[in-house]
Amino acid sequence: MSSFEITLADDPDGLPLLADWLRDDPGSGVRSARIRPAVPVPGQMGALADTLQVIVDAKLDIGAVAASMAIWLRSRRRNLVLEFGGSKGKRKVKVTAAGLRSDDALVEALRAALESAAG
Repeated sequence: MSSFEITLADDPDGLPLLADWLRDDPGSGVRSARIRPAVPVPGQMGALADTLQVIVDAKLDIGAVAASMAIWLRSRRRNLVLEFGGSKGKRKVKVTAAGLRSDDALVEALRAALESAAG
């Protein structure tokens, strides 16, 4: 089982929509997708970005998650920045959808980021 976390820059409404998309897509390979609200740091106004926690059954399903996310991204504005991190504090990887011209390049960038984060 692999797990990772996703945040979206500049799209506060995007994570719940992405979570619903991944849960509703039977081909995504996602076992669980839930939003973890950000906790404000004492002394700061507001919270950091919410985080989407995703669990897939096996690393083999990461390609399916990437393909499903690419379809979802096509329905959104293409300049979204997604940040992927492992659930155990592993390194974070950013993917900017605007710089990827083809759908194949987007799927490959998402797959590589997910594999690196789930590591």
